[in-house]
Amino acid sequence: MSSHKKLSLSTMIDMDGGKPVAAFDFELLQVIRDMTDRPGDATARKVSLVVDLIPVCDTDSVTGQPPKLVDVDVTLRFAHSIPKRKTRGYRMRPGAGGLLFEPESPDDPTQLDISTLIDPAKKEEIDKSTGEVHTTEPPIAKETPTEPAAEETAQIAGKISSAG
Repeated sequence: MSSHKKLSLSTMIDMDGGKPVAAFDFELLQVIRDMTDRPGDATARKVSLVVDLIPVCDTDSVTGQPPKLVDVDVTLRFAHSIPKRKTRGYRMRPGAGGLLFEPESPDDPTQLDISTLIDPAKKEEIDKSTGEVHTTEPPIAKETPTEPAAEETAQIAGKISSAG
């Protein structure tokens, strides 16, 4: 009894220890991962199997007989295709030798960043990671006392009493 099997999808499990089936399963898994990662993209994903068949002929160059098919070299190619990854659309304005966008408002390049509305004399800064406004006040100037200090008052009082 012959141990040869006829090539078919159902017999690929018996080829090379099941490697063709494992290769197909791998490609299918890649497509499933993409659909799990991007379920909102309704574009079809594909898994393909291409079977390349190349004739191997016995040629008799001495007698000039036409080539006779002896064997077939078979290569199985597996592949998958998924939609190309892309970002959403962003509106930008041409200018300054390139395209300009507002990082805090990617849909409106004319939107002003709140930091442009702050009075620079107040020295306010926005923490971009938290959005908190930090005000740095200028140092308060030391006021000149309007009344003499207690020691000075005692000295003046002593001069007045000794003069009199």
